[in-house]
Amino acid sequence: MKKTAGKWQQTITRIALILFFMLVFSGEYHVAGENAWDIKKIEERILTDSEYKEVLEAFENEKETIQSDNPSLYFYLSGVNYLVQNDFHEAYLSFEEALASSYEAGQSEMEFAALKQLVMLSDFYADSGKLIEYGARLIDLAEDEDDAEMKMYAYNVIALSFYYVANDEKVVEYLEHMFSLAREEDNLAYEAIYQTMMGQVLYSYQDIESAIELYEEAERVLQMTEENDAGDLKLFNRASHLLAKSNLTEQEPEALLKEMEQLIIKTEGQYNNTVKLWVLYLMKGQMEEHFHFYDAAVTSFEKSKELTQKIKHIEDTINPLRHVSVLLARAYYNNGDFQEAADLYISVAEMDEDPANLMKVDEDASKIRSFTERGLTDEISSLTTLQEAQDRVVLQQRIMLGTFILGIFLLSRAFILKRKEHLKVNELKDKLYVQSITDSLTGLYNRKQIFKILNTKKQDCTVALIDIDNFKTINDTLGYLAGDEVIKRVVQTIRQSVPESDDIGRYGGEEFLIIFSDKTFEEALAIIEEIRKNTEALAWEVEGMQTTISAGVSPKGEATAEEVFSKVDKLVHEAKRTGKNKIVFK
Repeated sequence: MKKTAGKWQQTITRIALILFFMLVFSGEYHVAGENAWDIKKIEERILTDSEYKEVLEAFENEKETIQSDNPSLYFYLSGVNYLVQNDFHEAYLSFEEALASSYEAGQSEMEFAALKQLVMLSDFYADSGKLIEYGARLIDLAEDEDDAEMKMYAYNVIALSFYYVANDEKVVEYLEHMFSLAREEDNLAYEAIYQTMMGQVLYSYQDIESAIELYEEAERVLQMTEENDAGDLKLFNRASHLLAKSNLTEQEPEALLKEMEQLIIKTEGQYNNTVKLWVLYLMKGQMEEHFHFYDAAVTSFEKSKELTQKIKHIEDTINPLRHVSVLLARAYYNNGDFQEAADLYISVAEMDEDPANLMKVDEDASKIRSFTERGLTDEISSLTTLQEAQDRVVLQQRIMLGTFILGIFLLSRAFILKRKEHLKVNELKDKLYVQSITDSLTGLYNRKQIFKILNTKKQDCTVALIDIDNFKTINDTLGYLAGDEVIKRVVQTIRQSVPESDDIGRYGGEEFLIIFSDKTFEEALAIIEEIRKNTEALAWEVEGMQTTISAGVSPKGEATAEEVFSKVDKLVHEAKRTGKNKIVFK
């Protein structure tokens, strides 16, 4: 039987789920074999269970020399050392020093490394203002270095910042940017991140079945990576999968909880394991609540609370203890300990009304507004969204507190408010559905949707695959923004020739799949030839620039979607091999 949860609990779940995920990309994955003071090697080593301790021991022995020779590295390793000791405040100050020092010294790799650690800390505190600030800086750094992987990471950070203010339309937009670039770069890890984060968005709206499909797709992608690669991402995606499955079944709860317990045991001893365990215990407690094991849920949430209290927190941040307290209060209430629950709800209400917290919200709003004025996005209503999100948090906590003070009267009022909120959620879910089947840059169907359409088509349809010639050269010489502009102009050209009764999808970076449903093969060929000529005739501001396409066209016949795509893909390769700017058909 499907269970549902209140929106307040899903909000906390969203925070808990994404936190652990960002830890995955605080560094690289392959273990280095030597202890050289090279930032990439250091990043590799600190993510292993034993080698991070060796790095810190070596740092302790050579601290004075490193401080003299490379101040940026000194501050970075000091931050790592503080992080391991759960002193997040000093770690934050050290990483900020490393960021400033590396920027002045022109050490871009060190700057990137420091930003990743600062993002991880900001993620723990759900600090949307800092995340948007660091995301904007990462975008600039990626452009300066022409680094595609850094850009994917930047898109991920910006999506996360919008996630924490519940602007899921922008979350999807930036995840689509990240996914598109991941496909171009054949980066399986970021493809899996896209699936996992989209799963989190759908899970937060209780679309559990769709979320599970995305987690399973992420698992399939991750199976294609090396055994030792993306270990944290695999672990986190599996934990999310288990949590989602617990919403849909009353059977075999012990098996699901046992697997979650094994993930917790696996995390013991890892670098920065306090945050990872904090999240895993929050997940486990929610699973136990779904199965009505309220006493066990209290135990799990209490463990998460203990981990939070071990940390020396960054000043002027919203204490993560708030998130734990909300879940713990609910568990105590369901377990019949009403006094303990009431005390926790009161403490949460006091945190929400703390003037320092309200000031922090205003600062975050200002940072997001500044980001929107950069011209990187348009029509972003983040300021309003952020304030509304904070208002909802305070209102929700007051309603929960009132449950104990005023009883059924306030519960009935909360139900009325919930119905109004439900209408807003449905509107957003409609928008999210459209965005889940379309490509954010072009508005065309995305790869998954165009393949789904192709699978439903009859034998007499015609399929064409178009590929922009020399697109990588355009990206490399003119930059990704110019590449995006080329894609949009070519798509506009395709739309002008293809009737609305036919279907167009963006298969990959510069590849477009067209399905002609009611055209003869000759009519379809004529349309593709028109597109080829019009693309060749496009005028550009860059002197000497010309855009051409290569295309493969084939009837579907009795072939499956995969088979006919393979056929037109081979035809495109033949067109490129024999000179480009042509159509090959069969």
